[in-house]
Amino acid sequence: KIDNLKMITNKHNRGLAFSRNSGGRLSGGKVLAFLDSDMILKNDWIDRALNIFNNENIVAVMGQYVAPPNKKQNTLDKYLYSDLRGAKKLYDNGDIIDYKYFLCSNTLMRRNVFNDVGGFDDNITKYGGEDTELAIRLNKMFSNQLYYFPELISYHYGQKTLGAFCQNMKIYGEF
Repeated sequence: KIDNLKMITNKHNRGLAFSRNSGGRLSGGKVLAFLDSDMILKNDWIDRALNIFNNENIVAVMGQYVAPPNKKQNTLDKYLYSDLRGAKKLYDNGDIIDYKYFLCSNTLMRRNVFNDVGGFDDNITKYGGEDTELAIRLNKMFSNQLYYFPELISYHYGQKTLGAFCQNMKIYGEF
């Protein structure tokens, strides 16, 4: 019952990059948000995100994903959501982030920036890599303008086994 919500369906699975590009092309906003389908945003996420983009120097922002409250974590979750890895280990709220840590599961960027870099690479159709490849191009065109705001919290409900995680990493490394 939301008037400005569009459902986009592809006849065939063409990968995450293609789907994100389709959404980016069909949306009308000045700021694009990219979230994974198994995430739920903290209530104040949109207001905080739009407030961050009042700063014209910021071209793209990555938030943090955390384990959902009241959901039992397996051993892998305890590692994935810990402060031992990724941006959480190195950066504070509002820090410029190295492109190596810029993931697009909880990310916003200006539409003109997305258009300038040409969006995601539609040729990447396997698990992972589309956000890393985009981050490399963003860094080349907009050096020192990628930011980390862990106050932009999304709850990640996608629980994987260690075997499934290792398989994803194998695919990521191959492609």
